Formats: sequence, C-alpha cells, structure tokens
Amino acid sequence: MKYAFFHVRSTDATGHLKFKFEESGRELVDLVHKRLPVTKVIAWLYIPSNVGQSGVDLENATTRKTADRVRALVNRNLRL
Repeated sequence: MKYAFFHVRSTDATGHLKFKFEESGRELVDLVHKRLPVTKVIAWLYIPSNVGQSGVDLENATTRKTADRVRALVNRNLRL
C-alpha cells in the first residue's frame, strides 16, 4: 500500500480541530508506520466551507493561523 488516508475529524467555524478518538487514532497510525513502513500516512481533515452558517471563513487571517496550528498539531500528535 503506497498511501493510507485517515479521516482525522473536522473543525469548528473558527478553524479549531474537533478530536473525538485522538488516542485510538494515534495508535492506528503508529501501527501502520510499524507494519507498513513504506506507506505514506496522510491525514484528511474536513473543513466545512458553508461560510455564514457553520463553515470556516478562510479569508479571516486569525482563522487561517488557527487552521495552520491545527495542521501542525495533527502532524505532531499523529506522527504523520
């Protein structure tokens, strides 16, 4: 397997990550790294785009900074 995509979760309207099963997700990614060392693990993060309702406004600089911190957090915590 060349790539393994994992649905990490989604974000709230301000771009903050909504984790549900953080520890079990970390264990699964660790297992894939151990058993399939050549497989590239990729996090799929859903960011809703229906701005004005519950979507994320990526034109807002603060929201973009938060989304970037979320990306770093996912990479660090899930060891991608």
